[in-house]
Amino acid sequence: MSKMEELIKYNKLLRRYQKNRELVKINRTISSGASNLFGVILDFSDDLMHFAEVDEFRVHGEVIIEMSHYDSISHEAIDETYKMIMEKEKKLSKSKPKKSNVDLKSWKTLFKSLKKHDKHVIIECEDLKNPSFNIGPIKKVGNNSLRIQNYDATGRLDENDTKIKYESITLVKFNDRYSSIFRKYLKKPKAAK
Repeated sequence: MSKMEELIKYNKLLRRYQKNRELVKINRTISSGASNLFGVILDFSDDLMHFAEVDEFRVHGEVIIEMSHYDSISHEAIDETYKMIMEKEKKLSKSKPKKSNVDLKSWKTLFKSLKKHDKHVIIECEDLKNPSFNIGPIKKVGNNSLRIQNYDATGRLDENDTKIKYESITLVKFNDRYSSIFRKYLKKPKAAK
């Protein structure tokens, strides 16, 4: 089987998981070890996968990863039980989890659509020598990087924006409870007072 035939077959499998709202485990390896995700594939493009992360029978937010940044995807018999429980609890159906309208052509188009919809994001760069975790509103979207106004654990916004290169990003999260609630209580930068 050629690589193209393998890719077509694999994409059909992903589309089946997506269409049937199957709960899947995405096995990922980052520089510090395993960092797996569990949930529902909402959509994917050649470059990016849009995923609803699930934990304790609830959707915890939407996640974007690169298609090339995971090792495997698995769907096992135990996942069917989890799916049945989520359906009975009305957490999983044809309309749930809801899928945000985001452009998955590239990091740039993704961040432009998230900025347009005023989404706060969590951006993780897990494979850097010094991994980074940034959270906040998107301020500027460029060709090779973006800028966000990061905030700290006390909710204080940074005075200066943080520049993040697309090539460093391993995971983007939005519509999660943490950033959706925290954004209502952010404080201005100290220098801006």
